[in-house]
Order: sequence, then structure tokens, then C-alpha cells
Amino acid sequence: MRALVTAFLLAFVVTGAQTQHFTTVATKSALSAPDPRPSPAALISRAKALELDTPYAAPPGDPLLHHAAGFAKVMCSAVFITGLDPDFAADNVGYFTAPYEMRAELGKPVVDREHKQVHVVVPGGVTRTAVYLGDQGCVTLPVGKEWVSFKPVKLKSSLPDASKQAWPTGDVLPDDPPPSELDMAKVKEAVDTAFDPPEGKTSLVVTWKGRLIAERYAPGITAQTPLESWSMGKSVTATLMGVLIQQGAYRQQGLVGTDLWPQVRRQCCSRKQAVAQLWRKPQRISRRKSLSC
Repeated sequence: MRALVTAFLLAFVVTGAQTQHFTTVATKSALSAPDPRPSPAALISRAKALELDTPYAAPPGDPLLHHAAGFAKVMCSAVFITGLDPDFAADNVGYFTAPYEMRAELGKPVVDREHKQVHVVVPGGVTRTAVYLGDQGCVTLPVGKEWVSFKPVKLKSSLPDASKQAWPTGDVLPDDPPPSELDMAKVKEAVDTAFDPPEGKTSLVVTWKGRLIAERYAPGITAQTPLESWSMGKSVTATLMGVLIQQGAYRQQGLVGTDLWPQVRRQCCSRKQAVAQLWRKPQRISRRKSLSC
């Protein structure tokens, strides 16, 4: 787990009420005073400037059913993959998939350890269920379904033993001391601050110029504990996709996308134009807007 996380992150913290992503450059924190913390108003203003010009359309159906589905999935992963206590997971993990005010309206998650399932009851009697499927992780079942529509398979890894490989492809760390230009006392102070207070936090990893310089884990969590990747998954996927494009396995102007957004295909004259439109103007992909190909 350490090798995967640290290969793509400068710093990562899983917190109780939220998952915090730290992009602090270690050199800066170790050699100079930190920049002033931006005001909430400044952060909101910057975020609005980066918003895509597309209207939000909520998914069809009862929002509480969707929140219950996400809550069941989060609880399933936390209990059967990470190994967290169910009560801790309900209070601290993945609140954005089912905010606390929504969780208060739902029944307490029921953990079925024999069948590796988590059930969340929605007022009115509907139950959303997530099931652990081994190498396929946890999956939320559609309403009314008792099992998934595919056959789970066991995956065989072809990766070498991480305990014998140097970091970042493995877990073996160098024996030489940290670089002299780093003030490790300040690095430790930063790590202490990240874990203060410690409640709800699980892990922190800090890298600097391709080297792991600090890590800390909550009781019961280690470098090998599988944790939710959350938005790290997007960074990992984008990085791997870039490598595949560079290697020629995929073409940037290929046919990807036209099946995912059929409205783009309908409004464009050809697949080539549709794909080009996706790359040039993704912010205009909307059921409420037309595209000019």
C-alpha cells in the first residue's frame, strides 16, 4: 500500500470527518516559514473561477436511496477491506457519499460478516446492500437484486515481492540518512501537527524529490493496510493512461468517449469530430447544451 500511495502523492491524510490531501512541498516547509493560510473567501473565489460552465442535474430517483447505496459501499470497504471497526467507519469514513445529516435519516448499518455484506435500511423499508467480492472489492447491489450481474474472479498478481523491492516500486527504504538540506525536526513537527488531534486519522506519508521522508500510522494501521484511494484513483488512472498513450497503446484522438456520451455522437457528424469535441470542449458536454462540430 505504501508503494502505491507514495508513488503518486506528496502527502496524504485520511481524516475523521474528511479526507485531507496535503500538497505541501517538503523543502518549503523544512527550509522556510509557511505561506499565510488563505481565507475561506479566497478559496471559494478560486474554486468558482475553475468551475465548468455546465448545469448540475441530480441523478434521477430518491436521493436518500443513493446516499444509502454509497453508505453501504463505504462501510463494506472499510470493514472487509481495511478492517476498521464499523462504528469508527460510520463516524469517520466517506462522509461525502452520505453526509452526516443523511446518515442520521438512515438505519444503522448492519454488518453480515458471514456473507461479507453490509445492509443499510432506508425509511420506508428499502434496503441497500453492498457485498465484498474479493479482488473486485465491494459492490453495491441494485435495488431488488440479490447478487451482482458478473462472475467475480480471483486475480493473480505478476508483481514482484514488495518486501524485496526498493521504494517506490517496493517497500524497502534506503539506510542512508535523510538529505542534509532537510530540517527533519521541522518535518516531524509538521507530521505531529497533521495528527493533532489524532482522532479519526489513519495515515500520513510525505515524499520529497522521490524519497519517502516521513510516515505515520494510527494504531491498527500499517504501510500494508489497504485504504480507500478516493480521488487518488483519478490521478493514478490519468497517469497510467498518459503512459499508455506515450507507449502507443492508445491514441489521444481515438474512439474513447463517444459511447460514454451518446449525445455528443448524435450532435456531431462523425466519430472523429465527436472525439475532437470531447478533447477541446469538455465543459460543453451537457444534455442541455448543443455542440458545434
